[in-house]
Amino acid sequence: MGNRENRNGGNRNRGNGNGNGNGGGNGYNFRGFMPARKCTYQDFLKFQPLSFNGTKVVVELTHWFEKMETVFHICNCLEKYQVKYATCALLNSALTWWNSYKRIIGIEAAYAMSWEELMKLMTEVYCPRNEAQKLEIELWNLDVKGNDLNAYT
Repeated sequence: MGNRENRNGGNRNRGNGNGNGNGGGNGYNFRGFMPARKCTYQDFLKFQPLSFNGTKVVVELTHWFEKMETVFHICNCLEKYQVKYATCALLNSALTWWNSYKRIIGIEAAYAMSWEELMKLMTEVYCPRNEAQKLEIELWNLDVKGNDLNAYT
C-alpha cells in the first residue's frame, strides 16, 4: 500500500513547490495564514452585541461600548463598518437620537465618522459631565463596612 504520503498523492502542504505551503499552487502566498475575512453584518450579529436604549446611565453606556469593541475585535470588523453595525443596536430613544443626528449631518457623513468619534458624541449626549462627576464622587466616598459585600450592591 505504500506510505501515507504516497497514498495521499504526496505531501499536500508542499503547494506549488515554492516552499510556502499554500497547498493549492494557486499563486497566493499566505505563509500558513488565510487573510482575515470581511466581517458581514450576519457575522457581527452572531456575537450578540448589546443593545443600547438611551438610558442616561454612564455604566450602561460604558458596558455597551466595551461589548461593541469586543465584538468588533472578535469578528474582525473593519473600521468602515463599525459605526454602521453598532448603530443598528440602538433602540428606543437612542435610535430616535441617532436618526435625528443622521438627518442633520447627512447619512454619508454619519456613517463616515469613526467609532471613536461616535463614542465621544454618545458620551456627550448620554453621560453629561455632571453625572459622571457624581458617580466619581460617590465611588471615592464609599466606606468599607467589614467583609459584607452585599452592602455595596
